[in-house]
Formats: sequence, structure tokens, C-alpha cells
Amino acid sequence: MPRTTATAIKEILDTTLSTAQINAFIADANLWVTEELTSAALSAERMEIIERYLACALTKLRELGLKSSTIGDVSESYQTDADVTDYLLRAASFDSSGKVRQHFLAPKPVAQAQPIIIPAIMNVGKGFAEDV
Repeated sequence: MPRTTATAIKEILDTTLSTAQINAFIADANLWVTEELTSAALSAERMEIIERYLACALTKLRELGLKSSTIGDVSESYQTDADVTDYLLRAASFDSSGKVRQHFLAPKPVAQAQPIIIPAIMNVGKGFAEDV
């Protein structure tokens, strides 16, 4: 059962999305909050606020799209919206467990490239000896 409503979302942001579309994002936010934050011992009020702002961020992300395009030599650019980050920061500020910040705001670790090691013994030119 979602903790927030489409009405609460519409009070925060101006959107052209339908109530059904907003409810879909609320369901997504609800699932994440339920699975990730239930064990964090947060109050029901805090969890509703976190869910509401996550749903706002998801709703704003849906409205972002292609800003401009060029067909010859293919050039695209996409919109960005500071409101998305603002809503995520608001959700993170109510989350004392830090999971919202970790999952939505922290940079994801990038795997370090592993050096390629080719085991071989080589003699290169006159005067070089094997180092084994």
C-alpha cells in the first residue's frame, strides 16, 4: 500500500502526467522504500516523505526527454532538470540510514581496469639475461 498519493505529488510539482502515470511512479517509489528502508527503523511519517520525494524525482525524470536533435551526422542532446536532484536531496535529508544518498546520489564505483599480464620469458638482444 503506497504511503503517498498523486494529490501530494501534484501539490509539490506541476506536471502534465496523468494520475495513473503518477501512481505508477508512486508504486515504484513505494517498492524501493518498503524493501530498502523498512529495516532502518524510520517513522511512518519519514518514510512517507521519502517516498513522496522519490516519486517526485521519478515523475520529473519521465518528463525529461530529447531537447534537440540533428539528423545529418547524428547529434542529440537531452534535457536535465535540477528539480530531480532537489527532490532526491530532500528525500535523502529525511533518510537517516543514508540509503537514498547511497543509491541515488552517490557516484557508482567504476571497476578498475586490470593490467594484462602475459607470463613469458624473453631474451631481447645481446647482453640481456633472464631474470627468473
